[in-house]
Amino acid sequence: MVDDRLPVRPLAGVANGGPLTLKDALRRYLLSLEASRYSRATVRLVEVVAGRLLEHADAMSWPAAPEISAGHIEEWFAAIQREGSRRSRRPTPLSATTLDDYYRTLHAWFAWLVARGHTPKNPLDAFRKPRAAPRVVPIYTDDQLDDFLKLCDPRLYELQWDRWTAFRDRALVFFVIDTPARRGELEGMTVERVDLSEGLVRVVGKGDSEREMAFGPATGAALADWLEARVAAGPLSGSVWINMQGGPLGGDAIYRIFRRLGERAGIPGASVHRFRHTFAMRWLRAGANERYLRSVGGWRRIPDTYFRTLSAEEAQAAHRELGPADQFAHHAGLRRRGRGRR
Repeated sequence: MVDDRLPVRPLAGVANGGPLTLKDALRRYLLSLEASRYSRATVRLVEVVAGRLLEHADAMSWPAAPEISAGHIEEWFAAIQREGSRRSRRPTPLSATTLDDYYRTLHAWFAWLVARGHTPKNPLDAFRKPRAAPRVVPIYTDDQLDDFLKLCDPRLYELQWDRWTAFRDRALVFFVIDTPARRGELEGMTVERVDLSEGLVRVVGKGDSEREMAFGPATGAALADWLEARVAAGPLSGSVWINMQGGPLGGDAIYRIFRRLGERAGIPGASVHRFRHTFAMRWLRAGANERYLRSVGGWRRIPDTYFRTLSAEEAQAAHRELGPADQFAHHAGLRRRGRGRR
C-alpha cells in the first residue's frame, strides 16, 4: 500500500523530466479514482493488488513504469501464485476469481497510464490471462446455516461481552442469509438507513450506487436485539456493525468473524460472498424473476456460474431418476432372482 505521507514526485515530462516510477504512477491513479468517485472497495482492491506488485518490483529492481513489459507481469503472476494468499495462516493457493480480479485491476491501471500518455502500451495486452476453469458455485446447506446460527445463540454464553458478541454475530448471520449483501455493503451500513418497521435497509454498493434490500421478520427481530445490545459499547459512529470499543467493523474484521464462525462450525472458507451465492441460488431455484434479483443484489448481470450450478443440480436430479447403472442393476437383480426361483 502506498504511504500517503510521502510527497508526490512530478510526472514524466514535467519538472525534472525523469521517467515515471511505478510508485508515482500508483499515487496518480489512486488520485484519479478518488476524483472520479470510485467506491472504497475498488480503491482498496487497487491498493492491495498494486501494492503487492510494487513490493515485488522493488525486490527485483524493476524499471520505471514506461518500461514494464509483459515479461515483468508474467514474472509477478508466477511469484504470487507460488506465494499464495496472505489472508490465511496456512499456505493457500490463490483462487481463479482472485487471479481474475488481479488481472482486471492491473489491466485497468495500465490502460489508464496509456490513456494519459505515461506509458507507450499496456503490458497486460500481451500477457496471457490466467486460466479460470468453469466452476460450480459452492453454497451453504440448510444444516450449515443452522450450525452458524446455533453458534450465535446468546443463551449459550454467561459473560456479558460474549453475549454481546453473540447478539451482533447472530444479527450478521441472519442478515446475510436473508439478503444478498456484499461485505463492503455490510461495512457501510448505518443505523439511520435501517427501517425495522418496514423491513428495509438502504445500502451503498459498487460505484456508490444505492439500493434497498428487504429482510424478513426473523432478521428484523435479530437486528432489533442487536441494536438494543449495541448501545452497551458506546458507539462512536452510526455504523450498524461495531466492535466492543464502539468503533465500526471494517471489511477485514467482518471477514474474520465469518472465518472464525466457519472454523467453529467445521465449515472451512466461510465468507460473506458464499452467503451471497446461497441467496441467489435459492431465489433462482424458486423461479424468481432475474430482473428483480439483479435489482436487489446489485448485479449488472446474473453470473453464468449460477446457471451452470442450476444445470448441474438438474442433471443430478435427473440422474437419480434415470441413472443407467441403477436401472441396469435393478433389472439384473430381477433377472438373478428370477433365475434363482427356477
